[in-house]
Order: sequence, then C-alpha cells, then structure tokens
Amino acid sequence: MVRTVAATAAVLAVAAGWTVARASSSPRPADAYSRCLKRANSTLDTEKCQTAELKRLKVRLSAALAKEKAALGHGRGLDRARARWRRFRDAYCGYLFTAYRPATIAPVVAGDCQVRLGRERLREVAKDAQGLAGPDG
Repeated sequence: MVRTVAATAAVLAVAAGWTVARASSSPRPADAYSRCLKRANSTLDTEKCQTAELKRLKVRLSAALAKEKAALGHGRGLDRARARWRRFRDAYCGYLFTAYRPATIAPVVAGDCQVRLGRERLREVAKDAQGLAGPDG
C-alpha cells in the first residue's frame, strides 16, 4: 500500500512538473513566469512564481476587459460573463487540486491550471477586442 501511494505520488509529481514546464514555454518562452519557474527549486518557489504570474495576468486581463467594455458598451453582460468565467476557473482548478490532494504537488497543479486558463482567457479577450475594433484597428 505504501509503495503504491509513493509510486502514485512520484508519477503525479513528474506529470505535474511536465505540465508546469509545458505551460511555462507557451506562449512566450522568455517571459518573467518562465524565467521564475526555471529558477524555482521547490514547490514553494513554484507557487510563488504562479502567484506573481496570476497577479500580472489579473492586471492585464482587467485592462483588456475594460477596453472591450468601452468598445461594446454592454457592461453588465460582460461583468456577468467575467464572473461566470471566474467560477468556472475556480471550480475546474479546484477539481484538479482535489484530484491531486494527497500529494504535495496539488497546489502547483491547481496554480498551473489557473495560469494556463488565465493566459487563454487573455488571448481570447484580446482577440475579441481586435475584432471589435474592425480591420483598421
């Protein structure tokens, strides 16, 4: 039983490490988050990198959403969508945390999920805002 738990934890740690490394290489391999992850020597260091990246993403996403809100003028609808997206992100990443919970890697997996989804959301909002501006920008 102990061997099974230890083997499972080792497999999960390797899989989560691969996920974090993979997420850090996209979309910009030379960004601050990637550099931070390369210097991380522990789970705690990785969590600090994720926290810093989530703060950066929050600022960038808020600015992108404000730009979109100004272009469309449908503030309440966008606010509802934003709240629903946050609930989805929290629920999905919380699910991953729970799935990995017996291992100490659980917070890293959940943090990676939040960073990955935040980056995807930022790309989508930026793309939507470009479309709203029209072909001439």
